[in-house]
Amino acid sequence: MPTLLDALEADGELVSGKRRHCREVHGELLATSAATIDRYLAAAKARGALRGVSTTKPGTLLRNSITIRKAGDEVESGPGFFQAKA
Repeated sequence: MPTLLDALEADGELVSGKRRHCREVHGELLATSAATIDRYLAAAKARGALRGVSTTKPGTLLRNSITIRKAGDEVESGPGFFQAKA
């Protein structure tokens, strides 16, 4: 939280005296635990959550354009072939 508050003040997003920000609020934000912040933001997080079922279906165009090679498909005598063991 201290790093975030310092960055917001440096960018001019948090200015003392504007948007209800002052030294007292700054001190309270630094003293607030992460769990308390999560409780305060729970309603906002719930509103922003994705809901519903996706209507897109997987297409076959991309799947059919990718060739799948199996073991034994390699041409071992061709240039550039090598095999490594882990």
